[in-house]
Amino acid sequence: MIRTTLIAVALMTGAAAFAQEATSDAWMSVTSTKSAAEVRAEAAQARRDGSLRVYGVGYIESLRSVRTRAEVRADLEAARQSGEFARLDAEATDPGAMPGAPVHMATRR
Repeated sequence: MIRTTLIAVALMTGAAAFAQEATSDAWMSVTSTKSAAEVRAEAAQARRDGSLRVYGVGYIESLRSVRTRAEVRADLEAARQSGEFARLDAEATDPGAMPGAPVHMATRR
């Protein structure tokens, strides 16, 4: 009984040492140089001119490629032929992933 109590007390005091805040509170003492109205006005202006980027559900900025689909497919085929494509998902200790090793892979089109 005493042993169990001592173990419980040791565990509880050990856990208390890790219960500290991980972030600094230094930001709380910083004085702002702008009023709340100025900050709101700047945010509204940024929304109007499009410089405020808001990423969330339903908003994804479109990506534009500079390469054609044919160029991408040609690079993919070259990577398959060289064995580079098969090495992408290979384990670091996989002897089949070594350069020059034969690549046995089903191709899908």
